[in-house]
Amino acid sequence: MLYEFSVHQIPNRLTAVSMHNRLRAAKAPVVVMGRFYSAMIERGLWVTQKELAAGLGVSTAHTSRMLAVARLPTVLLDAIADKPLSAAQVATLHALMRQVGEKLISERAASLPPGSTTADIFAFLTTGQCPPRKAVSVSVARGKKGGKNYLRIDTSDFASVASRVSEIELLVNVLLATDYRRGGDAGIPPAKLEG
Repeated sequence: MLYEFSVHQIPNRLTAVSMHNRLRAAKAPVVVMGRFYSAMIERGLWVTQKELAAGLGVSTAHTSRMLAVARLPTVLLDAIADKPLSAAQVATLHALMRQVGEKLISERAASLPPGSTTADIFAFLTTGQCPPRKAVSVSVARGKKGGKNYLRIDTSDFASVASRVSEIELLVNVLLATDYRRGGDAGIPPAKLEG
């Protein structure tokens, strides 16, 4: 969701209050809210944080948090623009910049892989390394009314996983055999994966 906070779009305080209400109703990400608050101060519609808070009907603490978001480097703001960050996460970003340095955090933010989750972003900004990719997730799928239960493998890379079904079957059977030798569930036959 893109918003323009120019003089043309928001010429006065009344329009600013209306825009603020729309942003809040749309649950706009904190980055958008921070940019809005910052634009209103920079444009002089309100001179101080306290006046801005009173004019928009929010607390000065909230205004301060939103303006803190806007002070993050632009490249970082672009990376987190669509993420629903909490106040604690914004504080963590500021702490990271103090500890690691704004330059390094900006460089890392510029090289974030597309589609990164919030957790991945924080991990990458902190360490400079992408977290290991989870290729599959496995769950139990219940059969219909007393039918067989199945192991379900979900993946975004079906071709790679499907080409290795026999290896996956072997791994599951080895794990079950190991459990059986340790005194696990006796009588469990080896697993058979259906492709």
